[in-house]
Amino acid sequence: MAQQLYKIRGTLDEKAGDARSRQAGTPVPLYRLIPGAARDGASDEIEVSGDSVVRAELDNGFVLWSRVDDLSREYGALPTRDAGSAWEFSRLAPRRAPGGERGVVGLGIRVLEFFGIDLAEKSARKLGVTFEQKILGDHPPCLYRLDLTGKFQLTPLAKSEAIPADQGPILIFLHGTASSTEGSFGKLWDPANAEGGRLRQALAPTYGKRVFGLEHRTLSESPIANAIELIERLPEQAEVHLVSHSRGGLVGEIIALSGCANLAEVLSEDKIQALFAVDRSIAPQLGLAPLSDDEAKRHNEAYEADRQRLSDLVKLLGKKKLRVSRFVRVACPARGTTLASGRLDRWLSVLDYLVDAATGHGLFGGGLDFLLAVVKERTDPRTLPGVEAMIPGSALTRLLNGTPELVSTADLSVIAGDIEAGDGLWNTLKVIASDWFYRNEHDLVVDTGSMSGGLPRLANAARQRRDEGPKVNHFRYFTNEQSVRWLKDGLSREDGDSAGFQPIVVTTATTQRCREAVARSRSGLKPRPIV
Repeated sequence: MAQQLYKIRGTLDEKAGDARSRQAGTPVPLYRLIPGAARDGASDEIEVSGDSVVRAELDNGFVLWSRVDDLSREYGALPTRDAGSAWEFSRLAPRRAPGGERGVVGLGIRVLEFFGIDLAEKSARKLGVTFEQKILGDHPPCLYRLDLTGKFQLTPLAKSEAIPADQGPILIFLHGTASSTEGSFGKLWDPANAEGGRLRQALAPTYGKRVFGLEHRTLSESPIANAIELIERLPEQAEVHLVSHSRGGLVGEIIALSGCANLAEVLSEDKIQALFAVDRSIAPQLGLAPLSDDEAKRHNEAYEADRQRLSDLVKLLGKKKLRVSRFVRVACPARGTTLASGRLDRWLSVLDYLVDAATGHGLFGGGLDFLLAVVKERTDPRTLPGVEAMIPGSALTRLLNGTPELVSTADLSVIAGDIEAGDGLWNTLKVIASDWFYRNEHDLVVDTGSMSGGLPRLANAARQRRDEGPKVNHFRYFTNEQSVRWLKDGLSREDGDSAGFQPIVVTTATTQRCREAVARSRSGLKPRPIV
């Protein structure tokens, strides 16, 4: 289908793109335009198709990736109604700004870069696999040994090497979406992180050489597939301690099914079939269009694969008889997160910026083609199995939150976070995220209320602590001194000691409230995923 052409006004900048665009092997923008209005003397015009990808860099350094037609509709202006008039851009103006005008300063657009991309046979789904390979680098999916007393280093566990079950608890780190063990937890080994050093020193005598990280695919594979990969490597009757970040917590919750005495009885073939029969997520409320025939076919195939995996998992857990006696779950989208549920372009823009702020380099690097494809295709999150699992109402979130018969004996200490309004860039990002995705508290990536979800636990087996402040965000839990201390407390506490964590109060009708919040957010506006 022919794409509408858009004329856009500004001042052409002949300089090459920014540092990211100049990296070897990354796309170079077709145009670099400093936005401006005719009344201010801006006289240059470019013409690009609506499905072209545009990189909008704000005055404060934040970058939004979007399609030209989406950016024009949401933030552009046509000064006149004359045919052929040019669109003008000046700022990303939130439709609603919590706390009055605080946070709006800095939303001015500094520069627009336009990319032409011919997908040909390179769909975002296929490019996602390549992107995952680049993230994991020289450490393909596998279980790796970590050394708490030395520098950060991943040493692959040979397939022939067995982990002993009788020498003490086994500690396993489970990383988050589009990340790696180093990406999620590497800062704990940073010499500048004094609290991280104290944590490792305190834990080393307990775990010795029984410390591991699971490198796994988080976009193209479901958390169930990730969990099976790990469980197969663990010895029978092992005592397992888990530390997870973000989506890694969903992998941990699946492993926590080992603590459900009636697992095989509840998760019968009929029950599994019903869970994964159809898409019952809140996709319609999030403004997502029905899947195309090809997308629906792939989605159904992914669900069929997870049905079989879940059946295999039940048998595997019955054989392994694992005991999860410590599980510190950090910022997990246990009930799903709307940030990853609707506009993947916005989700990836936020992730990219936060990773850059936390590590000094962006998320994509040599994988920019994946981002460009996601934006151009308007990729539906339901077509990426690892992301689909995080949509509220997905089969996995219903399994973990909507199956009250499954009560786990597995331990759970939740560390949750909420970024509060402050000054400068972080407040600006909170305003942006609140406008795009949320109505309630969040850490810029996961809404805080979702972090306490998951399998029901026995009385006093689940507890949480919540960090709040302007410096709290999704990628700072392992550098913020307070949350690092809580991590130590959650792992090293004595049985029966809450270590300062508070009991998790079980809430009901979470999905209904999520639907109502999304419905409220749509009143008078085009659909926007907000919780």
